[in-house]
Amino acid sequence: MGQFCCKKSGYRAREDSDVSDVNVPTVSTPKAVLSLLIIFAVYVGVQVVSLAYPVLFPAGLRCYQNYTSTCDMNIKSKNGCQVDCIEFTDTQQGILTGLTLTAVYLIAGIPLAKATGVGSRVPVLAIGQLILTGMAILTAFSSRFFIILLARLGAGLSEAACTPAAYSLISDYFVVMNHAKALSVYHFATNIGVAAAFSLGFLNFYVCWRWVFLSLAIAGGCVFLLVIFFLREPPYDSSDSLMSSQDLYTITEVFQRLIRNRPYVYLCLASSMRNVSTYALWAWLPTFYSKVLSIPSEEYGVNIALVVLFGGGCGCAIGGILTDRISRRHKQNKTYVIAISHLTAASLMIGTLLTLSPSVSFGLLFLYCLVAEMAPGPASSIVQDLFSANLRSSAFAAYVAIGSIVGSAVGPILVPAITSLHLSWHACDQGVGVALAIVVPSFYLLSSLLFIITGFLMPTEEALNEETIYLKYETSEVDAESEAERETLFYGSLSI
Repeated sequence: MGQFCCKKSGYRAREDSDVSDVNVPTVSTPKAVLSLLIIFAVYVGVQVVSLAYPVLFPAGLRCYQNYTSTCDMNIKSKNGCQVDCIEFTDTQQGILTGLTLTAVYLIAGIPLAKATGVGSRVPVLAIGQLILTGMAILTAFSSRFFIILLARLGAGLSEAACTPAAYSLISDYFVVMNHAKALSVYHFATNIGVAAAFSLGFLNFYVCWRWVFLSLAIAGGCVFLLVIFFLREPPYDSSDSLMSSQDLYTITEVFQRLIRNRPYVYLCLASSMRNVSTYALWAWLPTFYSKVLSIPSEEYGVNIALVVLFGGGCGCAIGGILTDRISRRHKQNKTYVIAISHLTAASLMIGTLLTLSPSVSFGLLFLYCLVAEMAPGPASSIVQDLFSANLRSSAFAAYVAIGSIVGSAVGPILVPAITSLHLSWHACDQGVGVALAIVVPSFYLLSSLLFIITGFLMPTEEALNEETIYLKYETSEVDAESEAERETLFYGSLSI
């Protein structure tokens, strides 16, 4: 991921165009990679704490006193912690895993988007990590559903603060032709987080779930220290600062420019449909393996952790490398790769959820993770392709907020809504697999269609490739008070 190009001027792009300008970092490659790893660690922590709730619900955190003795609870623990549980319903579980995030993004989305402006992204990440640590401690000492709800809201706030700031920083650390790879590395944190969260089911077999959350709080405090002492904003020269100060948009102007960009609108819709599937899947997959396939938490926890770690990790790597390679000339090719991956993931998920064999289910889940995780990094890099630098932070924030609001509001709550339609499905959560097999593939199919439409609507001009270098030359003849261009671009070829 070379860092050898020079940055195009910060002057505002043409009012009738939102094409991406040349993004060139001002930090060295080692510092950029180190910063990416720290941001990666932050996102891993966010994912682990967020997913710890649905993983630990069937493993001892939630009481199931309303179930009959015929239901196989599979809460087998050496520590006796299953008696120290909190009672709530399936609907309340759907609220904890879904609607809490919706509320956070609706209330805090715009302020967090403004807070991720240049010069304030590292503090946003640090504060978010500190809040996440506090919520893990609060959960560890909670004894009522209302307290769990407050802690889940706080964890959602940390998640809402993390991704827009992280996207913006990564866009400044790496050149545009490497964004898909860099963002795929960042999204690999999702797989690490999911794997670590599911491994908590194994840990809960030996240690009470309260100690699990305290352990997460300690780890979160360590990541907070990494952010404070080692993560820095990319430096900007005085001319960049001067010109960027003239490029600020009001909230109304940002909103107008975003909704006028038709590919961006369809991209947000496509991402939202994908998020409905993923939020529903990860919110209820532990319950599916526990109640439908009767697998204890220490077993499904380890298996899912390995599947997501290796399958999802390979998918992230393949997706980033493949899309960067085939989209060198035509950026819209990214959308077609994503659409194909979603179509394949939909078919694999049907088999994963309807088979009665645990080994077959885990094998198909591995293949699902392999193809599904090819998409998030390239999808995020499309936002970079559609907007100039002065709009990317807001565009990233809106993209994440819209996808999270729709996904978290619809996905987790659809599953109990479907299971309640049939008495045998509702009893002992036996219909969770059927409900997931309806929700997840359906929304993946819809998402793939929307990504294809996005590709058709994207500009057809050729993308920048690694053979192009931009050299900056600031003339001494330009009037500093003038609004004319402050630099001349020379084009040449150089293999980087």
